[in-house]
Amino acid sequence: RDRQISVLVTTLLESQHLSKQPLDEKIAKRTLDQFLKRLDPRKLYFNQSDMDQFLKLASQLEDRLSNHDLTIAYTIFHRFRARVGERSKTIDRLLSGKFDFNLKETINQDSNLNQFAKNPEEAEDRWRRQIKYDLLTLNSADPQATATREQVAKRYRQFTQQIGDTTADDLLEMFLSSLASSFDPHTSYLSPPSYESFQIRMRLN
Repeated sequence: RDRQISVLVTTLLESQHLSKQPLDEKIAKRTLDQFLKRLDPRKLYFNQSDMDQFLKLASQLEDRLSNHDLTIAYTIFHRFRARVGERSKTIDRLLSGKFDFNLKETINQDSNLNQFAKNPEEAEDRWRRQIKYDLLTLNSADPQATATREQVAKRYRQFTQQIGDTTADDLLEMFLSSLASSFDPHTSYLSPPSYESFQIRMRLN
């Protein structure tokens, strides 16, 4: 079924989209970039080693898209789900420890300037700073407060749960939306549940 939908979407994009853009190497690269940004926009979950592996897959993406093969989407997402599980344990451990809020440190919130962690130590430090930033942002009066830590923990637990609950339809929507927005930023693909929600919102308007 996913393959049939992929055939329809790619055919329509190539033949009917106003840009008249062929499904070439440039579109394939944009699709991969968009998909990775949708999954990990702040570059907190994937490692640089993951990116190196995905770049090798990128060379095959043009051919796979032309053949309506979505294996790459599943490969990347399964890796992402595994990383989310790993980071979840790191978050819980860090939140159970202490933070020095008198120490002068910086964190870069511009994802375009950030790099993926090259090793476990770098990943750990990135997450320590991120959680410290989250605690300060939520409660600058008392970032050590138990309630504040619980808020941060809950936020990340909900995200972990959301990724765990991702369906095949959700994944297909993410990947085909990445493909569609590679033709034009305002073009997207909606799965049947998302389309139904969109129709409801439009009727309410």
